[in-house]
Amino acid sequence: MDKYKEDIKAILNILGFVALFCLVALIDDPITPVIGAIFWISFWSYNIYDKLQYRNKQDPNEIRFPTQNDTYEKTTSITLGSIILLTCLLIIFLKSIFSFVLALILLSGVLILINGLIDLPKGRLKIEQFKLKLAGQESEISLSKVGLVEIKEDALTIKSVDEELLKQDKLELSETWQKSIAGFLEQHLSKEKVKIIK
Repeated sequence: MDKYKEDIKAILNILGFVALFCLVALIDDPITPVIGAIFWISFWSYNIYDKLQYRNKQDPNEIRFPTQNDTYEKTTSITLGSIILLTCLLIIFLKSIFSFVLALILLSGVLILINGLIDLPKGRLKIEQFKLKLAGQESEISLSKVGLVEIKEDALTIKSVDEELLKQDKLELSETWQKSIAGFLEQHLSKEKVKIIK
């Protein structure tokens, strides 16, 4: 049932983006679609840059790892990018229309597709200014105050000596990933503070 939920969510997301795309395309004022396209081009370009930087440099202060939403997000980007790309190409070849706005939308579709193809895991653990940070959470824990880090197949929990808690769940961590995260943490923390829980 959960698998169908994710599929339905992906379909609704894509339909929402396509509807938004069509609404923007129908606006007579050419400035609105141009501003929207420039925003999306900037957003997706930065995403591509960030992914390539991580792949090339392998930042010693950051590790990314799989979550249960990774496949959904990758599929959504590939599908949405393909739909935008094919729609623009059909308009160009069948209607013999090409404009600046259409070129921007076409570029947006290409960038969204590339983002899906080079997608990275969405789980992220980062060390910045001697503090541990988890993706999607505003709070952080100083390395000196970390009491214990528990690594499970579906969750990563960081407990501080002050009873603060950082947790990222809905993960899909194989044994190899669990060992990778433990190895990353052991470069910054003592081994006793890092525990893989079966």
